[in-house]
Amino acid sequence: MILKNLLLILPTGLISSMLKTLRTNLNEQTAKYIEENGMYHFTKDLDTANKIIESGKINPSKNAIVSYGVPAAFLFAGIPSIDNYFKNLSEGAWNNLLLHPDQILYAVKINAKENDLSGYKMRVQDDAIVAEGGCILKPEQAEVKEIVIDYLPDKIGKKRLCLRERTKEEMQEVTDLALLGDAPIAIPGGKFHNYIPSKECLEAIKQERKRLGYIPILDLASSVTHVVGIENEMSMGAIRKLGNRFVTWFSNIKNGKMQALPQGQEEKGINKFELKTLEPKEFKTNRLVELVNGISNGTISTTRPISSKVYSNTIVGLNRQGIYQKDLAQTFSELLGSSFYQYAKQKEKSIDMDKLYKSQGHGINHSRKVAILASEILQSSGMNFDEKMVDILLTACYYHDIGRIADIGPHAKNSVRKLREMKLYFEDGEEYTEEDRNMLYAIVDAHEGRDSDIDKIMNKYHISKENQDKVKFYAGVLKDADALDRARLSNQFYMDLNPKYLRNREAKQLINFSFDLDNISRQMPTKELMELNHIMEPKENYLDSLKVSVSPTISKETLEKIQEGRDTISTQKDIDEP
Repeated sequence: MILKNLLLILPTGLISSMLKTLRTNLNEQTAKYIEENGMYHFTKDLDTANKIIESGKINPSKNAIVSYGVPAAFLFAGIPSIDNYFKNLSEGAWNNLLLHPDQILYAVKINAKENDLSGYKMRVQDDAIVAEGGCILKPEQAEVKEIVIDYLPDKIGKKRLCLRERTKEEMQEVTDLALLGDAPIAIPGGKFHNYIPSKECLEAIKQERKRLGYIPILDLASSVTHVVGIENEMSMGAIRKLGNRFVTWFSNIKNGKMQALPQGQEEKGINKFELKTLEPKEFKTNRLVELVNGISNGTISTTRPISSKVYSNTIVGLNRQGIYQKDLAQTFSELLGSSFYQYAKQKEKSIDMDKLYKSQGHGINHSRKVAILASEILQSSGMNFDEKMVDILLTACYYHDIGRIADIGPHAKNSVRKLREMKLYFEDGEEYTEEDRNMLYAIVDAHEGRDSDIDKIMNKYHISKENQDKVKFYAGVLKDADALDRARLSNQFYMDLNPKYLRNREAKQLINFSFDLDNISRQMPTKELMELNHIMEPKENYLDSLKVSVSPTISKETLEKIQEGRDTISTQKDIDEP
């Protein structure tokens, strides 16, 4: 009979395990539900929850079997239902609320927006949210919550057992009561931040235990071990621990050393921001809108290296510095409305495509993305629009790799050599002067070298003192944009984009954007990206329609430095070209 039961159970267990390996992208409904209700990651105690908040990341499970080969953190979309909660409990779990209804659970609540969900998946078996590689937290979007079991009306008014957050007032209350079985008993010697369910809730729990076939004597044994702080381990070892713990427990009561349970953390305020939804009418094609919103809400698979420790440590480290990744939808809206992008779109029409290096890795698609990223760095930096320097920079964006051979090795000087043979014009038809060409050569040459070599490069190309600061700044922008597009060489487990190559704060905010831009370019021709219309239709005379673009978030002091032409390149020495 036992063998027969095992044979019947085995297929069920295998099917359940197989279902846990199946993960799908978030659907739009789940993404919206998460934005409205947050995500919850349950922890064993308050200290663990606070350490997660402090670290800025929920680390993936170290158990390869539980993670099914891909290390991941597991969360719930909103407060889970009782059924989903119990699907994720192991036998004899410490947080079985049917055995310990007075148990206070601690959870990290993540108030995520749709644009934070790129890379999250949903487990088919129980709709658990899976964050492969771990879950990165923004400090203002994460908080500790206390969760308890209760008996409350559902949407149609029928009372059911459910989980709920404790209120701020409840978290401050203290009691000397604990549950032994189904009966509250007084624990002398200390005050506890305990939770005692209502009689109605306890009765519903009792009926649920009966329905599930819980054995009363084991329930009572578990309750006794729970009262004295032993986890619910149904073994002889637990019984031995119980005897030892009782001796210690009564000794502490006698000596007045009984310790209270850890206090709950008060709720923290959240700085909320809204995800800008891009309307189809804003763009030439609806395809970009579909891709941007799909990547933002997680319904389109991400290409970010979410399982890479380098990536997660980078984002967490930047979060701690107050440098947060820019929202994908808002960044595209800002970019497409900027003078820098409009000029890049116009500049491409005069680029000699035959001169570009023919390569999948360093060809026109790479050049276009570098131009887009450089435009956004300039836009968000608050730099005044300087037509001549913007033209020189964008020319460098398109032609910086034309000297490559077989996609490997030094190439900057060879690119300069080829540029010397070309005729170069500004968009108004004016030909580059010797000084203009020298600035272009310096910017292209510098994109491969060390930052510490920039002064040598200035002297090499005889850059005048009045233009040296400009060249240094724009050379840094090209290097940052080029480094950001290393996203195309990364994968889920490996991050080729090395953050130490990024000099400007504005570039450090575009790491996620660079991966998402590459994702978009894999599904939508980059040529179409460079043909998208201005959100506000430009005037007939294009050059007359250019505006001064100033970021509203940049400090007055920083803006003055940039406008005065001071060097904004990082003081970090000897940064190699990626």
